[in-house]
Amino acid sequence: MRYLLRFAIPGSAEKTFGGKTVVLGGDFRQILLVFLKVTRPIVVGATINSSYFWTNCKVMGLAKKVQGFEIDISTWFLLKCGPDPIVTIVESTFPSARYDMLDESHLEVRAILSPTLDVVDQINQYMCDMNTAGGRT
Repeated sequence: MRYLLRFAIPGSAEKTFGGKTVVLGGDFRQILLVFLKVTRPIVVGATINSSYFWTNCKVMGLAKKVQGFEIDISTWFLLKCGPDPIVTIVESTFPSARYDMLDESHLEVRAILSPTLDVVDQINQYMCDMNTAGGRT
């Protein structure tokens, strides 16, 4: 991220992940890398929570399992869902995309997080179908 953003955002080369917010999820104690013929301390030392950038991360953990656990979410954060939830999510996150006014600045400051890859694929397909501009590499 630092390498990519250093051209567009001054000072990003010195920031963790180039200054962008990154969400990491999982139980990192259970996600170990596979190394052949090394000791346990080397494997543990290679995990993400042993990385130098970990000191710059804000760790938010769950105190207990959330199965059947209910939380109250302010109505301010809830979307009024229409017939297609993908359309609702995209239009609330990128409102100017409906009017072909979407530019890079809209994409830089917004993100849609999804718990599954299926939803990511649906959102990506919907966004690509909306795009009337020609592709470029």
